[in-house]
Amino acid sequence: MEEMEKTTPEIKPKKKKTMVTAIILIVIIIAIIGALAGGEKDKGKQDNQQNQQQEGQEGQNTEVDMSVVAASLKAVLDKNAEGTGVEYNVDYDDTGITIYVKADGAAAEIAQAKASGYDDTYDPWVTMRDSMVNLCNSAVDAVEAFGVTGKYVTVTVVNDANEDNTLLTIMNGVVVYDVMAEK
Repeated sequence: MEEMEKTTPEIKPKKKKTMVTAIILIVIIIAIIGALAGGEKDKGKQDNQQNQQQEGQEGQNTEVDMSVVAASLKAVLDKNAEGTGVEYNVDYDDTGITIYVKADGAAAEIAQAKASGYDDTYDPWVTMRDSMVNLCNSAVDAVEAFGVTGKYVTVTVVNDANEDNTLLTIMNGVVVYDVMAEK
């Protein structure tokens, strides 16, 4: 028998479809949050005028309940994430709101892409990162529409294989950590 030459197949990210699905979902969520923020801004202006009048009359300063803002964001995100393999968790404290995003298989896909020599210019990653920046900016707008100012809004893409690690962190629209940019 002839000996067959062994070849190593080219390694390609297997879950490109998962990332594309997640990206499409994120774009939809951004649109919904943008609509929520836009609708709330007009209402927020009216509410702010009424609140300023009341404060002037009563001398009271009302603060927005961060738990209500976080719950509203979580409800919008969860509604649009059903059946996609993407999970959202929204947390808050005195400094602001953090949206944790976790997608099934993301860590394995990133590890495989990095092993194949891809970096932070890898097209599916760039698209996902840009979508997360847009999500963060939309969340900032939504939070401000609720009347919350001076707080941070952070979007953190969690490593689904080890939730103690993150893959991407964006704070008020600025990427502060990108695992694909690491050497």
